[in-house]
Amino acid sequence: MTRLRAFASTLALATALAAALASACSAPLPPAPRLDLSAPPAALRLPAIFGPHMVLQRSARARIHGWAAAGSAISIQASWLADPVACRADERGTWAAELAANEPGGPHRITIQSGAQTLALDDVLIGDVWLCSGQSNMEMSIRDQAPGGFGVADEAAELAAASRPQLRLFDVENAVAPREQSDCRGEWRVCDAQSVASFSAVGYFFGAAVHAATGTPIGLVGSNWGGTRIEAWTSTSGLADFADERANLEFVRDEREHPERNVARSAARRAAWWSELDQIDPPAPRVAPGAALDGWGTLEVPAMWSGEYEGYDGTLWLRREFELPAGLVGSDLVLELGPIDDMDTVWLDGERVGGMQEAGRWTEPRRYEIPARLATAGAHVLAIRVLDTGGGVGVAGAPDASRLRARDGIGGPKVALAGAWRARRGVELAKLQRFPESGRFG
Repeated sequence: MTRLRAFASTLALATALAAALASACSAPLPPAPRLDLSAPPAALRLPAIFGPHMVLQRSARARIHGWAAAGSAISIQASWLADPVACRADERGTWAAELAANEPGGPHRITIQSGAQTLALDDVLIGDVWLCSGQSNMEMSIRDQAPGGFGVADEAAELAAASRPQLRLFDVENAVAPREQSDCRGEWRVCDAQSVASFSAVGYFFGAAVHAATGTPIGLVGSNWGGTRIEAWTSTSGLADFADERANLEFVRDEREHPERNVARSAARRAAWWSELDQIDPPAPRVAPGAALDGWGTLEVPAMWSGEYEGYDGTLWLRREFELPAGLVGSDLVLELGPIDDMDTVWLDGERVGGMQEAGRWTEPRRYEIPARLATAGAHVLAIRVLDTGGGVGVAGAPDASRLRARDGIGGPKVALAGAWRARRGVELAKLQRFPESGRFG
């Protein structure tokens, strides 16, 4: 991980970047975004990016915008300005104003008023705002196990030194939408050990270095999502000239106007893909009680698997034999497993009883219901086909998260499923058709 010490050796570059940003702020401003609502809003409102503890980009024409009742008058008072700035909401309720904010510094207060409604933004700094966008390299956080985890070297020391009141952080919550959005979820936070722990490590070290070089307050907007394609970040007009993207643009158009069409198409494509997989990697020889286990090894569950499975992408079969306790015989059961990376299909005694066959659900624990007719006395075989499409492969969660229990309550006997399972490879991913796109990214 690139460290703050490495950034400190490039102060000249940071200074040049800051100067370029200041120059860019004198360029003409684009139109204010318009809120996509069926009717104009009735109340004074700001997008999340304007809030307490924010950094306002220094400029002779610093933009602030929001929404209010159509036609209503807006008055903005900034503590560093002698006079208020006035504007008016248009017929759709959108308003925008420009403030002279040339001098870095603060803290300041911005008060926005429309009739009897008032919004106050305290602890506002004027400085430079940087967008920290990208995939997993930008998403990777300071702290291990935080969203976008892995962490950095000397994590504890870095967090102990993270109190930087002139550095402000805004982490955009990931979201998917069929059209461009004029607002997001998130909030500005003063940089300290708690707020920076789950923030972009690259963004933080960069911001700290720029502030050290310039002394200017720095705002960092983390808008990143590991594994996302650049097309998802590109406007419709930006993709219109690319023939390979026409089908995707049609998908987005239908998602806006006829979402039920995409639901049906996606379901049909997934069903066809899994049906073809059953022909290439037939379940019957793997899932039936008494199936031959020549060539099968063992794997621990839960665990992220290494050895011969490290870097392996494709299907992987697991089997576990168990005796059903007398207290569960004849009962509706629930099979619980930790999150499986990436997808899975589950059989009990050769009968399919569940599965997660949508992409992007690899962080979700599994819960499959088993009917009472299958809960017979004696020995049983549980079989799982795991499909891994990239990265690590395994079953996550605590050992007691893998179990079989009665559906009607958590009391009573349970079958513990943590431990050694029989395992073998199925078919490599390279021999399969590409898995159909889902509504999720990553």
